[in-house]
Amino acid sequence: MVKVVGLVKKRADMTREEFKDYWLNKHSRLEKASLKVNPVRRIVANFFEENLIDRAPFDGMVELYFDDIDQMRAQWSSGHDETMKNDEANFCDPSYRIFFVVEEVEIGRR
Repeated sequence: MVKVVGLVKKRADMTREEFKDYWLNKHSRLEKASLKVNPVRRIVANFFEENLIDRAPFDGMVELYFDDIDQMRAQWSSGHDETMKNDEANFCDPSYRIFFVVEEVEIGRR
């Protein structure tokens, strides 16, 4: 399993609530459509809630799961990312868009 993490900031003219509402009620339609036709297996949205140490430099984080690196590269080279990026401009600051591949290692579970 390959996991991509994306960090985004909300548009400066939006409240946290507007940012979250747009993502969950409009942008998520594109994400759900992507699950039907692209190799992405799971999409998880995360929203900054509270400071534990320092203020997070982002407002939202997305986790995208793929079976393998080739599937991930196939989706990212298909042009689908441009569709998502274009819609992100409706709720995200276009100057802050960080996406990276991570190795997820579970340390334990209870």
